[in-house]
Amino acid sequence: MRKSTVKEMHHYLSNSSELLDKFDDYAEADYNTATFLSDTKVGFSIQRNYPENIRYKPAKDKTGNPDNIAVIWVVYDERSEKNNLINIPIRLRVAMMSKYRARNYDYDFEDDSCPTEDSVLISKSTPQPADLNLIGEYFYNSQKRKLVNSKNLEVNGIEILNRIYEAHCDSVSFFKHLNVKFSEYTSSIPLKLFALSISFLEDLLKNLFGRTLDEAANRSTYLDGYLKENFKKVIGDYIEITGYRASKSVIIIFCVLTLIFCFKNLPTSDASYLGNLMKSELLMLTHFIIALWVLDEVLPNVIFRLLNFVFRLRKSYINRSLSKLK
Repeated sequence: MRKSTVKEMHHYLSNSSELLDKFDDYAEADYNTATFLSDTKVGFSIQRNYPENIRYKPAKDKTGNPDNIAVIWVVYDERSEKNNLINIPIRLRVAMMSKYRARNYDYDFEDDSCPTEDSVLISKSTPQPADLNLIGEYFYNSQKRKLVNSKNLEVNGIEILNRIYEAHCDSVSFFKHLNVKFSEYTSSIPLKLFALSISFLEDLLKNLFGRTLDEAANRSTYLDGYLKENFKKVIGDYIEITGYRASKSVIIIFCVLTLIFCFKNLPTSDASYLGNLMKSELLMLTHFIIALWVLDEVLPNVIFRLLNFVFRLRKSYINRSLSKLK
């Protein structure tokens, strides 16, 4: 009798449908809209509304339906198959997504399907759930053909979804948020540094430069980063000045920098460059526009490119790590 090869002892997943089958009772646990991912061979996303009893309040349309939902991306790391591993890592990510902005670039409050302006403002004033990644804790066992945890104990797919969903919801509570952050950074030191760098750059873009980073339900951001169309200035985050939309936070930063500059350099002699600049409204306006453009467009785009570069570095590190596994 011919001996079975190591490869034949494994049953690897070949498509997203097989992975979703491991979570086949998701509808009974209030998860919905399972979507196969377009940027990975085996993976899907799934959605769930936020509970009413947490501090975060989603925006709602005119009929009261929530626009903001929690989306969980589940990715089977098929690259591990080439090393004949028994346990194939399952990567999970959860983030808040606007259903309306996923279909449109910005809010149009005249559209009946758009969340109302008041609900958007109320939602933004409440604590926002944290984006979370969970890796190295759950696997697909190719011999048992079951999902297992890091202790190789069988787990139900809904248990996995519930764990990251509940941690995401708990992140709006200060005391529970401490535990969420601890579980998020329990991986290797390089991955901790990547996670901290990405979190820092995302916070910089969102809080300092007033940008919105949307994610698509049919694509996993964890390894490949954001698409250009995910990088937005939306209504409520900007002020329109003579036809130019500048982020509110950037306007405040610009005004503060202008006051500091004036305090340090004024008064000035008429013969100096600054003195001549003060005499010409046209030159003043030109310098104002260029300085605002650099602060509101150039710097955020440089940081956005750097953010995606860090995503690619992390992907390269993970791929090299997997190739060394025996």
